[in-house]
Amino acid sequence: MKKTILFPFLNLFKKNKTLAFYILIFTTIALGVSFHNYLSGVKEIGGGEYTHYNNYIIFKNSHFNLKNNSDLYSHYNSQWDLYKYSPTFAFLMGGMVYFPTILGLSVWNIINTILLILGIWHLPKIDFKSKRWMLVLISIELITSIQNSQSNGLIAALLIWTFIFLEKANAWKANICLALSVFIKIFGVVLLPIYLFYKFRVKALATFIIICLAFYR
Repeated sequence: MKKTILFPFLNLFKKNKTLAFYILIFTTIALGVSFHNYLSGVKEIGGGEYTHYNNYIIFKNSHFNLKNNSDLYSHYNSQWDLYKYSPTFAFLMGGMVYFPTILGLSVWNIINTILLILGIWHLPKIDFKSKRWMLVLISIELITSIQNSQSNGLIAALLIWTFIFLEKANAWKANICLALSVFIKIFGVVLLPIYLFYKFRVKALATFIIICLAFYR
């Protein structure tokens, strides 16, 4: 009982060794990519020198810019590109930007990886063989994404979890996932039309608006 409370995923991995295998493999890849990028020094882009994990630096800087009431969308010499996300995302990055850079970068890449794998594995009405093939097919794109410290894995995971919770008729959890995706990047709104196919669509859409207003405030 205590083990179940302290380690909620322990029983899941014991019962499903295949899932545990994929989690281990992709976590190892995410850590390897993170350390490789961190130890690779700097590269020249447009006459300036920048890290191989420039996107993570942009995300990290955005939190401090938000905290200091600085313009999130101005160009800063410490980063090659502009910040293209919401203030909410800059706020949420506070959960890891105070870690040492290598630790924060690793946590960021692992989050993008694990949430997506768990989402695919929990998709309803799809057999395990198809799920394994899905993981194989996304692996190259996912590795490319974490090599660039991007948020693609996280956004995809949130949209998948939105669908999973809709299938379970859990409007609140579905809308928390969808609202998070929208407030990270607006692309998440493309999933809203799927709400029309559920009997509880009015409740789900109303809940989505309430959660978005809460995030906005």
